[in-house]
Formats: sequence, structure tokens, C-alpha cells
Amino acid sequence: GENNINHTYDIHVDMFYWTVYIFSSTVFPYLLISFLSYYVANDYVKESITKKDLKNIENYYLETKSNRNMFWVACQGTEIVGTVALDEIKTGNVDGWEVGDGELRRMSVKKTSRGKGVARLLFSALKEFCLIKKYNRIVLSTSELQKAACKMYSSAYNFQIEKTVDWNGIVNIKYFKLEI
Repeated sequence: GENNINHTYDIHVDMFYWTVYIFSSTVFPYLLISFLSYYVANDYVKESITKKDLKNIENYYLETKSNRNMFWVACQGTEIVGTVALDEIKTGNVDGWEVGDGELRRMSVKKTSRGKGVARLLFSALKEFCLIKKYNRIVLSTSELQKAACKMYSSAYNFQIEKTVDWNGIVNIKYFKLEI
């Protein structure tokens, strides 16, 4: 009887150990990264809307002296289903892009419209604009957590990864380029 109790206790301790080990080595880091990514993304969106380009799209993208920025909106009927923007790279930009590059920004397609060619149409308009304005490259950055976006830029649009940068030990940022 006593041996069975000790044996049962050992099994419970082993199961507890493995549960803690699995949680601490897989689930917890995933939850932590997910939480931090959400927090960082939330701050990024909030700052973009309240202080940066999305605060006044018309002034930022459409009414520039150089006339080299642009913002596109894809609609299905009266519903907005996608957006993309192009931002001219200027001297001293923090990402290390070159003057003469155009940065693809704000690529977004409504979930219910994905897989229907909306992103391809938006990208085609942006690329045509870059050719007309004589940009050297189209560049962009996105977190590796955006797996579908990273795959799309690499496979569908032939972007090459220029560099990958660790962002504060939380997530890697991939920097893509497309020579045009």
C-alpha cells in the first residue's frame, strides 16, 4: 500500500514538473511575446493616428511640395476594403533607407476581401507611381509576426530581405527591398 502511494506521488510530481516545464518553455514565452507585441502595436497605431501620418492623410501624403508621396484606397462599392501608401525617403531617416527610395506603408486589406486581388491592385498602382516618379527601390519594414505579409512581399512581389533587426529582444523587424 505505501509503495503505491509513493509511486502515485512521484507520477504527480513528474506530471507537475513537465506541465510547468512545457508552460514555461513554450506557452509562457508565446503569451509574453503576444502581449508585448499587442502592446507595442497598439502604441504604434495610436501614435500614427494621433501624431503622425494618419492624423492628416491629405497633408502628409497628398499635399507635399515634392509630389512624391501618395495614398491609395481600394473600395468595393462604397466600402473601403484596402489601403496602401508611399512615403518618399529623405536624408537622415531612422531606418537607414537611401534617398531615392519609396517606402511602402499602410498596406492593409479587410479580412473579408483578402485573396481577391485587392492587395495586388494596390501594389500595382503603387509600383506604377514609383516608376513614373523614378524611384530607385520600393522598401518596407514589418515585424516577423506578420507572417502572411512577409510571405506575400517575398513570394508574390519578389521583395528581398535587406536586413533583420532585433527590436528590444521582443520581435525581429524585417526590412524588405525591391529594385525597380
